[in-house]
Amino acid sequence: MSFRIQPPAPARPNRCQLFGPGSRPAIFEKMAASAADVINLDLEDSVAPSDKDSARANIIQAIGDIDWGKKTLSVRI
Repeated sequence: MSFRIQPPAPARPNRCQLFGPGSRPAIFEKMAASAADVINLDLEDSVAPSDKDSARANIIQAIGDIDWGKKTLSVRI
């Protein structure tokens, strides 16, 4: 029987996560430029019920329009 030793997967430590409400698109660029490893765009508690529809649209647009670099981008639904 023979086998190959596989190289270890590269480590990707997440030292810092940054949460921001989807109802505040003005801060998305600042979040993308931050030193955070993970960006969480929130559609839950930080968004007023009356703003949920516009927050969804803001996040959909931001995902495509903003350069998030190598950050992990997450949407909290």
